[in-house]
Amino acid sequence: MVLSHSHAKARGALEAAGYASTQVGSDKLIPVSAADANGKARHWLPELRASQVPLLNYSEESGLGRILRAVAGSELEHLPVQIIFTAHLASVLRTMVIGGRGLAWLPRTLIAEDLASGALLEAALPKWRIPLEVRLYRDNITLGHAAESFWREACESGTR
Repeated sequence: MVLSHSHAKARGALEAAGYASTQVGSDKLIPVSAADANGKARHWLPELRASQVPLLNYSEESGLGRILRAVAGSELEHLPVQIIFTAHLASVLRTMVIGGRGLAWLPRTLIAEDLASGALLEAALPKWRIPLEVRLYRDNITLGHAAESFWREACESGTR
């Protein structure tokens, strides 16, 4: 079984291969930045042409990157962003954002404490938040008793 973020506009390899899945939660990708000396976002995603915003982005192989590109990629192409760093993992981008290196879209579940403490701030208008599903995928072969019981419980709890 695999637990992964998902979005309807960004079909992944697991969906394409026909693996069964069930939604077990939800999350959001949120554009965030470190705070400046005045407690405001150090980097902000502008709506109009302005100075270049340093963007910390996901690599081509990243599932979150695939979602970000599918949902917001064409709009981002028209904004003054400059990709200065790419990584496969959101945790790596989080470290770079906290260090003040740029703006990145990060899962709310990963950065909830950072947002609450003010270490990270939302760095764009709410329209840039990307809703995510958290899905559990499974192989289509019969699994052991414990795994099958776990799968049934996950499917039932996902529909509540």
